[in-house]
Amino acid sequence: AARVTATLAGTSSEIGAATDIVLSFTAGAGTEAADFTAPAAGSEITVTIPAGQLSSPSVALTDLGITDDAIAEAGETIRVGGTAPGRTVTPAALPIKDDDSVIVLSVPYNTAVAEGGDGSGIAVSAAFQSGTTSSDINTATVVTLAVGDGTAVSPADYQDSGTYTVTIPAREGSSTSGTALTGLTVKHDAVTEGEETISISGTSSLGAATAVSLPVTDADTGLTLTAIPGLLVERASPHYVVTVTAAFADVTSSTRPRVPVIVTLAGGTATAGTTSTGDFYTNLPANGQLSVPIPAGRTSGSATFRITARPDGAAEPTERASLTASAQIDGSASTATATLEIADHGVTLGWANNTGTPISAITEDSGTSTLRITATLPVTAPAGGALVGVKIDTDSTAQPAAASSGFGDEEDYRIQFPAAPQPPAGFDVAVAIASGETSGYAEVTIQVNDDQVTEGASEGANLENIHITGGTLTLSGSSLPVIGANLNITDDDQAPTQIDITLQKADGTALTHISETDAFTAVKVRAAYQGSVKLPHSVIVPLGVGKTGDTATSGTDYQAATAPSVTIRGYQSAGTAAFNLVAGGQYDDDAEEGPETVTVQGDPQDTLTGFTVGEDTLTIIDDETAVTLTLLDLSGNPLTQAPEGTNPLRLSVRAAYPAGTTQTALKTIRVTVGGGTSTAVAESDYRTKAPFDVSIPAGQNSGTREINLNLTPDDNMYEGNETLQLSGTHSQFSVTPA
Repeated sequence: AARVTATLAGTSSEIGAATDIVLSFTAGAGTEAADFTAPAAGSEITVTIPAGQLSSPSVALTDLGITDDAIAEAGETIRVGGTAPGRTVTPAALPIKDDDSVIVLSVPYNTAVAEGGDGSGIAVSAAFQSGTTSSDINTATVVTLAVGDGTAVSPADYQDSGTYTVTIPAREGSSTSGTALTGLTVKHDAVTEGEETISISGTSSLGAATAVSLPVTDADTGLTLTAIPGLLVERASPHYVVTVTAAFADVTSSTRPRVPVIVTLAGGTATAGTTSTGDFYTNLPANGQLSVPIPAGRTSGSATFRITARPDGAAEPTERASLTASAQIDGSASTATATLEIADHGVTLGWANNTGTPISAITEDSGTSTLRITATLPVTAPAGGALVGVKIDTDSTAQPAAASSGFGDEEDYRIQFPAAPQPPAGFDVAVAIASGETSGYAEVTIQVNDDQVTEGASEGANLENIHITGGTLTLSGSSLPVIGANLNITDDDQAPTQIDITLQKADGTALTHISETDAFTAVKVRAAYQGSVKLPHSVIVPLGVGKTGDTATSGTDYQAATAPSVTIRGYQSAGTAAFNLVAGGQYDDDAEEGPETVTVQGDPQDTLTGFTVGEDTLTIIDDETAVTLTLLDLSGNPLTQAPEGTNPLRLSVRAAYPAGTTQTALKTIRVTVGGGTSTAVAESDYRTKAPFDVSIPAGQNSGTREINLNLTPDDNMYEGNETLQLSGTHSQFSVTPA
């Protein structure tokens, strides 16, 4: 902000008290009230001269507003005055520095300099901007000119050696005459390039002047050259056929004969070579020339040549070769150029996160993410841009979800594409690349299924990927291949390493034992991964029946059908298979052997790589196995003695197989009271009891029967303790007495 200081006339000894000056602001010379805003009432700016002082500290004019009106105006001022009690205040002028160009340069209307000409006939004038009050500028304004590049470039198109000024007289609006650019010469370059411009700029004490462009007209005959396709992609075959067209803008059949145009192909950043060297090779002669005839009656003609963009295996930016056409018209040489671009590849697709950082994978537990599908051209997009159609390839190993919510066992992701721009037919999404740019992107939303299936590195490869592809894109007359890209879904699960084996009945309940009398038993084997993680592919688990350490012997105690294999299918946690095991018939021996065991395990002759396979044991109950009799009181407690004369003695007789065993059929034990090792005598110590039966139901380990025994009255004889034995019999196995 500008600052103001107030000063008193006289000596400091005369100043006995402080002096306050309230400032005021009015329009000065060349200034309007709209050019500034004075402080509002109540916010006036005050300058104070302290007692005993002749001047005040400077005060910033922070509440004074200057209007930025975008009008070039010279010599504007604000009159800064004020009032002070008993004092006369002499005002000061505050200049307003304009930030707009005050002076404008010009050349006469429709003036241009031609190729091969000079600037001696070009008069450059200067004038104040419309609205500038030039009458307030009391001195002449000298503008120093400078000649510089527009679209024409020095020294290729022009040269200038002069020093120039143009003067606007005092209180005048413009210069009275122009200044010739006598040191300017324009070259005739024999290149068809259309109209170019040279920039004339200027500076003065009032600031920079608005520059003017001086047109340069092309003196050539308008020869143009095009090559289609203009963009080639490295490939061994097939070769490209390039059509070269030469055309004249002002050659007509009525005034011109046949005109041959010679086109020469030369390497630039791309080098010519052979089938084993360089970046390209052609069917052109060694001098690289091609004759393009333009027949009478026509303004253009075409010719073709074959070219192969040799794949060199090197990663490199797009390279270029040049085509230069030359022809003689009316004794004057005319030339034109075109470019062939050779790219390493076509359009490359890719994946990036939502900030544009390239990525190749996302994790299975990433949930929902916003990602970008990117497309990159080997060259800049032409006017109007380029639209690359992209689709999810059917070769993707990751499976999309069919429904709008939830995931099935074999579904890996869900993707949502943007509605605009509209993709080409047959594609899922379109990537727009703006004119002049080499790349673009489309944002998509991806939701990943965090399943319990091992699909990643622990399986030897990343089995899940979303592969995008795009067919081809026509650009610069060439059909470019679109190179796809993978987005891998990194698995967060650990593959199972343990498979548990369990034996089941047909209904799926546990099978722990069978009887030696069973003709055959259908054994279901269940193989299951330990834990909750599954695999995406099937696993075949080979099994073996019997192992070292079993008490049952194959071929003697049982016979199993061919050992089964259990298949755990992909995305399943378990599988089952069944086989028949025979323990009866010829394998039902008469030996009392007790329970015998047979183990079902992973086949030791055909181990399953990467897994530890468990086992389960089946018990064969011997039908000759001893049954044990036990006496119990009515509360179920063991009964080992009773007083003489108990009449009746109520008790239960239990018949039981060995612990944990059963029979598949009801077995009845015949029980006799007395005899054997008994020391008690019937009718003397107890009443005779008829034999009775105790039955063990099928599938049960034991059976009981409640009976009464009559012990004779006390005989008052000392006999010591006497014993009474209960014995049992069965046709198939022995019975241990009680």
